[in-house]
Amino acid sequence: SDTLTLPPDDANSENISGYLFALQRAIREDIPDWEKYRGDVCTLRMSLNRRAELTGLKVEGERSEFCAVMYDAVLRTKFPPFPNERAYQNLKNAALDFKP
Repeated sequence: SDTLTLPPDDANSENISGYLFALQRAIREDIPDWEKYRGDVCTLRMSLNRRAELTGLKVEGERSEFCAVMYDAVLRTKFPPFPNERAYQNLKNAALDFKP
């Protein structure tokens, strides 16, 4: 599953977790052979503006075939709007680990 470390005792962590789940679902919808990459890991740093539009994307660490697939999928994804300002502030420049 995709992971992001949240600050401890974050009162809005449920909103942020829910948004991360929606983000993961939006990206994974575009990868029909997700299970083919089981055991691979790819970390992508995504920059999003307040309208949840991608403004930057970079692979952190090893550039694998899986990362190339994830990178292309993220470029094609229309992201759901942020639920609130706190979620935007926490996730506007997030590094996400993708692990099938």
